Amino acid sequence: MELEIVCGYEGSNPQSPDRVDRLGEDAVRVSPESEDGDSNYKFAFDITVKNHAEAARPLNLDVDWQEPPGVGTMYMACRESIYLQHSGSTWQEIRGQLDKDHVRFRLEIPPGESRVGLHPPFGRRELEAFFEQAGTLEGAKRISFGQTAEGRPLEAAVLPGLDREETCLLAIGRFHPYESAGSYCVWGILDLLAGARGEALRERHTFVLVPVANPNGVAHGLCKRTAWGGVNLSAEGSDSNDPTACALRGLIAGVAVASQRPVLLDAHGWMNREDGLWVYRAGLEQAILEQLEEDLFPHAWRTYVRSAAAPDRFTGDLRSYAALRLGMETVVISIPWFGRSPELMRRIGAAVMEAALRALP
Repeated sequence: MELEIVCGYEGSNPQSPDRVDRLGEDAVRVSPESEDGDSNYKFAFDITVKNHAEAARPLNLDVDWQEPPGVGTMYMACRESIYLQHSGSTWQEIRGQLDKDHVRFRLEIPPGESRVGLHPPFGRRELEAFFEQAGTLEGAKRISFGQTAEGRPLEAAVLPGLDREETCLLAIGRFHPYESAGSYCVWGILDLLAGARGEALRERHTFVLVPVANPNGVAHGLCKRTAWGGVNLSAEGSDSNDPTACALRGLIAGVAVASQRPVLLDAHGWMNREDGLWVYRAGLEQAILEQLEEDLFPHAWRTYVRSAAAPDRFTGDLRSYAALRLGMETVVISIPWFGRSPELMRRIGAAVMEAALRALP
């Protein structure tokens, strides 16, 4: 057949070709998978389409989310569009037709390889580009602060303050594997630090940037956890003996102890049609929002203020560990895609980081 559907590579979802069904020469049904069946996090979908012909070919793609009867169409509106990239071109969002727990798309696939997914991916190639960019900055170091249960390195870019350290900001993305937006937000902080405005920030602040906190989950194309039967780092990381959770706790605690003014920025990419902001100091959320450009944030904001009296509903979450146990200033963002590009997501990460530093007392 001229159109070949490829899965099973690092980051794909599904991983098994058994979840790809041929319906005809130009039609295919793909069933994304979830490591724990939680529909609230089942937002991972990533395949490659190879067109072996010399001309473009149509593809009728049926994405079957296989929701249980008790869930039905609850989350389907968040899955009605996908992203498509042809051989390194810009990503384009394409809307499909909802039909219960299916979404059907009519795609035009040019010769060569095309990547199709619910979101633009941030995998090994993007990670290496991130560290290559970081390596061009004065004093920057690429460090490993641990290993996953499968032996993958947990890595950070450390950019020490060039004159003095008023603040050490630790930015972490991708506790949840499907949330590639978090990785791009952290990359955007690096973009800012590499530019003219970043020079002044680097004079006074140290930055520790972790774009991928869950490399095992990302590699296996998972939705929420470190592995099938693994840990939800965001909700369970402070109490788990999972090697990734232990390493992240150590990194967070190390920054908290070593800095007089430690700050944690935790970047997510949920599938709500609102931008999310969590803080652990009343009034900080408004101070941050007042400094953000409206054109970057057309969605409404959903804000939360956490404290010891009103903690997160997850008792083992790493952000409460940082804020309530270690006393770190903690800011959590969750920025959905819905038409945003990777370049725009990077601008958003830079904007939020800069606004948070200005807003902190």
